[in-house]
Amino acid sequence: MFPHDRTPSNASPLTSLSSQEDDHSAYASFGSEATCISTRSRGFMNGVKKIMDSSMPLAQLVDQAQELVKMLSSSDQLNRLPPGAPECNLMLDRVLAAMLSSARACGGEGGMRYTASAIYACCYEDNEMTLRYLQSLGTTWVSHLLFVLTGLRDKSHPLFPTSQNQIKTNASHILRRAIAVYDAHDPDSRTSRSALVTLDILRHYASLPEKFVEEIGSIIDDPSNGMTLQYDAHVGFDDFRWSLRAVEGAPNTYRIIYHVGGIGHGLFLPHKEEITFVDSSPKFSQSSSPHKGQGSTRSGNADDEVQNVDQGIPLPDPLFFRIHDALARVLQMSGAAEAIDLVLRRLDIRKPGAILIGADFEDMWTHEMLRENIVSMLQMKVH
Repeated sequence: MFPHDRTPSNASPLTSLSSQEDDHSAYASFGSEATCISTRSRGFMNGVKKIMDSSMPLAQLVDQAQELVKMLSSSDQLNRLPPGAPECNLMLDRVLAAMLSSARACGGEGGMRYTASAIYACCYEDNEMTLRYLQSLGTTWVSHLLFVLTGLRDKSHPLFPTSQNQIKTNASHILRRAIAVYDAHDPDSRTSRSALVTLDILRHYASLPEKFVEEIGSIIDDPSNGMTLQYDAHVGFDDFRWSLRAVEGAPNTYRIIYHVGGIGHGLFLPHKEEITFVDSSPKFSQSSSPHKGQGSTRSGNADDEVQNVDQGIPLPDPLFFRIHDALARVLQMSGAAEAIDLVLRRLDIRKPGAILIGADFEDMWTHEMLRENIVSMLQMKVH
């Protein structure tokens, strides 16, 4: 069962992005007593790739991954984010289980194989080492994937009145711009290293081609990664309270999936279960349609390459909705949404357009750990 009898390689799994965090990164051992434990090191990522490329059947990989998740669930000490804010009660086995459960919907068989391989790569003969790697992996998926794509929200902004017959809309990214924050001129910077970890996870989880990572800067602001939404719906979509799931056999048509009850989702479409996107640019002059005739060319399905054929401005790409929907399920199933809300409240960032990276999540928890330790020391002196 043990996949580890290897020396970590120095080769990066992203051949075009060679500046991955190394084994001794300052952020590589967040929350771990053993500084050698890192699921963001080159050695670990190469180990995951080796398992992915092996002949081990997918069903066997999934079975082994599920057993490891059960093993983590039995550890009271390591089955949680590193000690920090006591009110956060995120169990990391739920994060791993939710990622595994939603992997096929996000990235097809490739996404499933990556997720199971990453969990299986945590397995060592030493149970303590195995548990610490599983803790590190769950924390990394929260900090560098779920946290980054959840983004910031301004809770002080009033909701737009819903009683009016007409509403105002604004542009909304399907996948947030935070994933595209990468400085090619300084690949060793803290921001770039963190972004590369996020992109590597997303690329494998959603079965994206390596070219997608290389072109992420131009893709993220493309019309195919956007739509217009009323304010309430925009907030609900950004908070993963609702998502859109493609209807098989109906191009550009999606079923509305609500992830919270009541009116908390913010999307008010009475008696409407599906949404169909239509390009209205032909109604306007050609000068107002700079993208006329281009259309979307990215895959809308992980296993079947489907091309969106539009006559004007590209319609939303099914690929982006699929990723958003899968992450919404992971957030709800794992309970990670509450932990991320806590981080956002503690960071208390209100600057418009502020972008967070995975390392920001770690900074907050490190600060909390230090604060809790100081408080404990002072309390011991008092008593």
